[in-house]
Amino acid sequence: MYRPIVFVLALSVFLTACGGDDDSTGPPSGPPQITGVSPDPLIEGQDATISGSNFASNTASNMVVLDGVPLLVSAATSTSLTVTIPSGCGLARVATLEVSVFSLTSGPMNMTVNPDPNRPAPETVSLAVGEQAVFHDTSYCFNLGSGPANAQYLLGVQSTGTSGNTVRGVTVQGILGTSTAAPARSVTALPSSRLVGPEPFQPQSFEDPFARMYRQHRLGHTALMENLVAPVREPMAFRGAASLAQRAPARVVVDGKENVGDSTEFRVRRLGRDCSDIATGFVTAELRATTATSMWWTDVDNPPGGFTNAQFDELAALFDNSIYATEVAEYGAVTDLDGNGRIVIIMTKQINSDNASTSQTIGFVNPCDFLARDVDGIHTSNGGEFFYTLAPDPDSTFGQFVDPVSFFEFLPLVIAHEFTHIFQFGRRIVSPTATDLMALFVSEGQATLSEEIVGHSVLSNTARQNLNVRVALNLDSLQAYPWYLNPWVDMVYYFGWPADRDADKIEGAPQECTWIASDSDHPCGGRSLWYGVTWSLLRWLSDQYGDALGGEAAFQTAIIDGDRSGFDNLGDVLAGQGSFDDLLAQWAATLYMDDRPGAIAPLTMSSWDLRSVADGLLDTAWLHPTEYGFVNFADDVTIRDPSTAYFLVGGNGAPQSYTVRVGATGGGDMSQLLQVWLVRTQ
Repeated sequence: MYRPIVFVLALSVFLTACGGDDDSTGPPSGPPQITGVSPDPLIEGQDATISGSNFASNTASNMVVLDGVPLLVSAATSTSLTVTIPSGCGLARVATLEVSVFSLTSGPMNMTVNPDPNRPAPETVSLAVGEQAVFHDTSYCFNLGSGPANAQYLLGVQSTGTSGNTVRGVTVQGILGTSTAAPARSVTALPSSRLVGPEPFQPQSFEDPFARMYRQHRLGHTALMENLVAPVREPMAFRGAASLAQRAPARVVVDGKENVGDSTEFRVRRLGRDCSDIATGFVTAELRATTATSMWWTDVDNPPGGFTNAQFDELAALFDNSIYATEVAEYGAVTDLDGNGRIVIIMTKQINSDNASTSQTIGFVNPCDFLARDVDGIHTSNGGEFFYTLAPDPDSTFGQFVDPVSFFEFLPLVIAHEFTHIFQFGRRIVSPTATDLMALFVSEGQATLSEEIVGHSVLSNTARQNLNVRVALNLDSLQAYPWYLNPWVDMVYYFGWPADRDADKIEGAPQECTWIASDSDHPCGGRSLWYGVTWSLLRWLSDQYGDALGGEAAFQTAIIDGDRSGFDNLGDVLAGQGSFDDLLAQWAATLYMDDRPGAIAPLTMSSWDLRSVADGLLDTAWLHPTEYGFVNFADDVTIRDPSTAYFLVGGNGAPQSYTVRVGATGGGDMSQLLQVWLVRTQ
């Protein structure tokens, strides 16, 4: 759904008690009328005088609009208005002029507008179907030239900012010209790839128990992670990573020599509290299963009805053979601060209790475990590689119903995701050069990628197979684990489509939604979009540039081992593959172009058929840009870091001259953190 510019002029009535009845500030007796305009034709960048009647003597009470764009009114009487014609794109055109006074509007007058003689004509962008041009200016004006009658273009206005809370207003104009544009800009064609169309499938519901359970987990986990990493970021930034690396664990809690049935006391960080809180939870746990790579402990005070020894053995085998092996191959070595050679998994009712009063989470990795206990106030540390999960609780003994059957089926997915954080936290904290952890949106996106790659291992799939909706929704497999589902739910929501089929599209999505912050003050707020949206960016980057960087595993490992955070870190890893802003533009275009007729690399994702999956999840739920024909239009949009506003222009007969102008709302140049790109779609 698009939002064309709508100008609303509030009726204001000024009443005074001290006398005076100057009608010049009140509503006119009738609608304003335009009888003449000088000069005729109008000239961009110059003043013009509008003659007529029923104007307001107060300049602020007059609204003068030229093809949907408001003009500055510098002087006013009841019969005359002086306005400034803004500098446009340097081409002659016919535009509609209107005057509004309070709630009354004149009839339209068609005016010829000639270009500013001091401004060159816009350059023509000539693209073949599937090609992309990216522009890095603060004002944009380009001519689409002449072409086939069905020519169509995908226009993106994209923020490259990283605040997550910053919004930027932009006006996009389409201008139907009457003159010939300047010579064409030379655009380097992108290499050709496959020409494929979407595979039709019947829509499928994604409101299954797995999806609902994991979304609930993510809502609580997002806030939890922000709380977890804060006490670690500070010493990394101010003490230096080298000093942290020298702090060995104060004592080894688990040495790897324990036998099944042995008990040990652990410290379990309470949800909502930091690493220094001496009120941390103390639990005694019994060892239930052990392998070459993992040890599985259960709180002795967990409620009855938990997992059997056979179930723990099954989970441990899956961890060894699929999760651990796959992720080590993808991300490299796991730290081993306590020297036991294992990942320690603790299942405790303490998380169940905390969920009842604080937030909802299935489990977490505590980065404080990678710092020394009782050094610098780190009281919650167990000094090694630990993962904490809630306990099955069929009777809601600790305030939360946790079905043992569904939880057993679902837990491997959560472990695959959380195990990635052990790589990320451990290697960054012991690094002698890193001064920050990975940005949360990158670390969570990469952990979501782990759900996919472990799923490939379990289901015998591989990357770059252009998998479709049947694979994404697990329609042809008896495997219970929903390895692929979750990022797609995030992506569909980002584009404005709630899970409820009867719900309206989210107004302002995706351009007013952020995917790098947990801020809820935006149209998609209340959903942690960084899981799925960042996953799509990392998946696309791996597909397109992994080989150039030594393979996907080398690329993903380099992200973990970087020294910086966020886009800076990704840009460092991808140095030599072009500007990171250009890569963002290619990825953003891919979200619409993938698997459409005419799509070419790099505007495709070779691992997944994006359109098939999205349309299969929910009726035609993929990206729907604002659509305009080759007509005069003006559209105001608000863009939140680092999202994109999408437009489709054309498709109903190509004119001799058609120009697109993009600028800051209200006039002037746009922020340097906004870029514009164009793709020829047909």
